Amino acid sequence: MHSAPAQQWHTQSPSISRCGFRPVLLQGGPRGCRGLVPQVSVQRLSSCKASTGDPRVKDGVHKAGYILRVHSPTELETYTKQPPTSSKLSILMAKSSHCRPCMKFAATYNLLAERFSDAIVMEVMGDENPTTRKWMMDMKIKVTPSFFLYRDGKLLTTLTGTTRSALRDAILEQLGPSEKGRDWVEPPVSVGSDSDSDSDDE
Repeated sequence: MHSAPAQQWHTQSPSISRCGFRPVLLQGGPRGCRGLVPQVSVQRLSSCKASTGDPRVKDGVHKAGYILRVHSPTELETYTKQPPTSSKLSILMAKSSHCRPCMKFAATYNLLAERFSDAIVMEVMGDENPTTRKWMMDMKIKVTPSFFLYRDGKLLTTLTGTTRSALRDAILEQLGPSEKGRDWVEPPVSVGSDSDSDSDDE
């Protein structure tokens, strides 16, 4: 469970210092980070893109079994509203660079991308730049991580927090009969990893 102080200044982040961000005021909350869009201005060098820092997170081109980092609503809609990918199940994780539950959930999200390899698994870093921050406000995101499932240009369901079985079951509910993932055997999560306190997980 995430038990960060109600308010805390975060200034130490390689991707933020490298890209010219100013400090962001975040609020901690159980099993998620509250206050993704605080009333604090953030400035970023327009020519700089934050590094994903994860070899399974890709920029620009979707690859089956990997996570695609998107940076704008337009980029998201390229996959959710335009053929041939719009007919696929798309999953978007909205996160922030200082959200500890998001960081812990990264390995689980990688596993889900591998398991549901017919789906387009994406993420957006909400505090990456002014565009993503406005996008988060437009989507009324108050807790990270938040998850959005799309198909055929329509938003199917949303959920928040890091309960792995809840996200897995939501994906299974929307998965097509011929799409990969239903028969995939999930490897055990080792003690101390991002098991997300989900005692009923398989």
